[in-house]
Amino acid sequence: MDFKKIRNNILLLGLFSLIVFTLWTGFQIFYFKNYLEKTLISKAENSLNLIENKLTDYVQFLETYYKIPFIPEFAELPESKGWLLELIEFLEALFKKEKFLNLAIYYQNKPFLSWDMEEAEFKTSPKLPKTQFQCKEELVVKDNTLTACKLVRIEKYPYFIYLTLDISYYRKTFLQYTAIVVLVYLLNSVLIGYFILKLIKAEKNREEIQKKLNAEKELALLGKMSATIAHEIRNTLNTLALLLQTRPEEEAKKYTTQTINEIQKLSHQFQDILIFTKDIKINLEKFPVEDFILELNLFFSSLNTSKELTLEVQNFLQELYGDRFWLKKAVENLLKNAVSASPPNGKIILKFYDHKDKFFIEVFDEGEKIPPSEQEKIFEAFYTTKKEGLGIGLYLIKKIMEAHKGEVKVENLEPKGKIFILSWKKT
Repeated sequence: MDFKKIRNNILLLGLFSLIVFTLWTGFQIFYFKNYLEKTLISKAENSLNLIENKLTDYVQFLETYYKIPFIPEFAELPESKGWLLELIEFLEALFKKEKFLNLAIYYQNKPFLSWDMEEAEFKTSPKLPKTQFQCKEELVVKDNTLTACKLVRIEKYPYFIYLTLDISYYRKTFLQYTAIVVLVYLLNSVLIGYFILKLIKAEKNREEIQKKLNAEKELALLGKMSATIAHEIRNTLNTLALLLQTRPEEEAKKYTTQTINEIQKLSHQFQDILIFTKDIKINLEKFPVEDFILELNLFFSSLNTSKELTLEVQNFLQELYGDRFWLKKAVENLLKNAVSASPPNGKIILKFYDHKDKFFIEVFDEGEKIPPSEQEKIFEAFYTTKKEGLGIGLYLIKKIMEAHKGEVKVENLEPKGKIFILSWKKT
């Protein structure tokens, strides 16, 4: 995987983390705001219910005591002042506990009791408008004030409980919480960005180190290749020199053929080297299998000179998807190896098929099996078990299949022979 792709993946991961953390931060703020609103509503409703219960007890006691419907003037009678004082003390304690700004009770749309934050005590003659009071049973939030009103019916008579709450503390708490959450979010965002940069830098350093290692490996391969090429060229030149020096006139044709074969062998080796030095950049396309097989048959015909081998093609596909040039080079190398390994009058099978989401090409020959200990080594560069050859054919096949995100493997068959299998994904 190249550096650009890894960098993009890291950036996508960082962006995903940032989006998730942003959504989580927004959820925390929303949840806390909703929690504060529910707390305020519950506080106002509980206060109204407590006042309602206490007021009901007060009114019902006085009506039982005086045996007539309640009227605000009961508060002026000496016998009821104690009960009124008890009601006032309860309301005063509740007022201070819940930090009301205003608290008022209306009887038949007329003020009965009120308390203001600036006043020192409850008033039985409150400073409230003498006009008819209209109570809307809803909670209203305006600026830093929450207003609540509740209609209560006691013995069929209407009472209104009206109160206002200072909610500046709750808003201040919400702003403080939001500031802390946003600060944590910013710190985490900075940390995520820092770690992303560190990961990108580390990956870049890793890629640079990998490039250096690859360069060193290529230099080592180049040295090994130079020695191998020098050895092969020397052998071929020695053979050519010997043929030219010892050639009898009556066998000129035979020696000429051998000379041409040696020159062709040397040409094929140089061709393999040229392909080895190329970068494998694949161009994916769909192409018909029949034409592909025709080209491989022609190539096989050029190889099958003296062993009288037969090539059997088993095709179960209409088309292939991949780089036609490089796939052809891979199969040609397998056919070349199969011809070299096959006994005289042997059979080579070339098979094309697909299974699930993969294409497969198989090359079978009746030659000697490959020991399990060497089934991985044979795909290394310049490793060969032959007396002749550079040992780069199977290595190139492996690189070609890796470029197609596929693989090559070898399997020994019973009772004889082996099969090389190329496989890669259809898309």
